[in-house]
Amino acid sequence: MILSNPPYVTNEEYKTLKDDVKLWEDKIALVAEKDGTAFHERIAYHTTRNNGLLRFKDSIQNYLPQLIMEIGGSHQVRKVINYLKSCGFKHLEVWRDAAKKDRCVVAKLQNFG
Repeated sequence: MILSNPPYVTNEEYKTLKDDVKLWEDKIALVAEKDGTAFHERIAYHTTRNNGLLRFKDSIQNYLPQLIMEIGGSHQVRKVINYLKSCGFKHLEVWRDAAKKDRCVVAKLQNFG
């Protein structure tokens, strides 16, 4: 399983972040190109190439996602999910945070059950 909190803030969003966020995190840890999804694409690409994700035969794998990535919100869902589909991920869902905002994209390559 790969769990990632990649940079997902756009350059425009970065301009509006509060100073305490900017002072706490380096810009490179927050901002990504391609509308904040560049790292999501790189992670998805590399996890599906050259056995980047091991395909476990253990029955527990039937219940576990293989990839969980934090996103910046609903404005990134479609782009990230479409790219995951193009990389071969079949089972996709979006998890929301406590504030009911789209927060993570969860994916599996196949159903092992």
